Amino acid sequence: MASASLNFLPTEILLRIASFLPCSSVLNLQRVNRHLHTACNDRLLFRAIAEHPAYMAEGLEAFPNKAIAEWQDAAVALEAATLSDTVRMAFAVEQAINLHRRDAGLPTNIDTWLPQLMMLRHPAALALPPTLFLDAQDAPPFTPMFSHTYMVATILRRLPYDEDIFATLMGLQITGANTTPATPPPQHAQLDEKVDRSVAELGATNRDLTQAEVRKISFAMLFSVLRSCTVPPLTNGTTITSATMWHPIALPRLAKMPFHEWMHIPPVYGEAAQQAFSQSPQLQKMTTPEFLSSGEWQGYYTDQRWGGPHLDPPMRSIRLDGLPPGPGDRHCACLIDSTSYGHDLHGFFDILSGKVSTSGQVQFVKRYAASGWEWYYKGWVTPFGMVGYWGRNRGYETWELGGYWWIWKVEWCGW
Repeated sequence: MASASLNFLPTEILLRIASFLPCSSVLNLQRVNRHLHTACNDRLLFRAIAEHPAYMAEGLEAFPNKAIAEWQDAAVALEAATLSDTVRMAFAVEQAINLHRRDAGLPTNIDTWLPQLMMLRHPAALALPPTLFLDAQDAPPFTPMFSHTYMVATILRRLPYDEDIFATLMGLQITGANTTPATPPPQHAQLDEKVDRSVAELGATNRDLTQAEVRKISFAMLFSVLRSCTVPPLTNGTTITSATMWHPIALPRLAKMPFHEWMHIPPVYGEAAQQAFSQSPQLQKMTTPEFLSSGEWQGYYTDQRWGGPHLDPPMRSIRLDGLPPGPGDRHCACLIDSTSYGHDLHGFFDILSGKVSTSGQVQFVKRYAASGWEWYYKGWVTPFGMVGYWGRNRGYETWELGGYWWIWKVEWCGW
């Protein structure tokens, strides 16, 4: 009887009603009869469901400010999509929204759609908690690179940060309100120590890093930067840290980071999406001379040499002059020319002997112009910039760890 009533409605009214339903409900409605199938078999309908899911609000209680953000990359994902691709995208969005309810376990096919939604910056994916996979018995075997991307994206989406989230991720429960770094309570001091221990051994020797190690260092650097926050974000989105009250710099903002411009993002439910975060060739554009040379870079580094991690004032106005590799060097994606430079609290520095490999490994020498000090930097290109460790050789085959570093593009900051 209900289907008979629907059959008499104009197609425009049917489409309007269907636009308030989840994708799976519309697919079920199409199975009722041929008339409803024809009326609802509309690409623009499924695009509206994917782009502006009317049912999303009830599933996103934890969404920041309880607001439904616009999907910035909707046109990129859907403008040229076929009907079948649009239906798949709408269904992926529905699955992401269902993750907020957690009525059941994680979907077994989550690795074929969540990475794409994350890198296409869909609000339903970005609003997921950083701890989603922490205790899940059925957590998928995501690559370290996607795990890193998921963690950083969901934490940056929640600025100002929640220290309890870091405590949970580190397996250390803490209580009490956030305090300034100058007077941390014992629980927070334990968290500092635990984060430090988790990465202390990674830079103990001068060697290349694995993706899992890059993820650990990324987490420690993000923690160190956000742990230093003493005031809420300013109206323009800039975050002030205790180490930089006199020289503030802004953190990357997802709204300013069009990942699709420098990453290969496969269709949902297509090839294994994990492979889109295994470095090359998906991050290939981020290792080109053009990408490195365009715009300024900035970031932070820690100093581990004097009894524990210390976040130094930022590195600013970093210019990386990329050059194509020489003939025959098939493992090199880009050279960093000696004309590269930047400055920090200790003065201006040159960047020498720089190289980025096709796998995303980065290495260069940072030499201060006035003092002549030289420090060796090693790391990896990630979707959120470059992350790694620094230090120097003291004598024959003796490596001294200095600390860790993270730099990102200035154009990724602000609104």
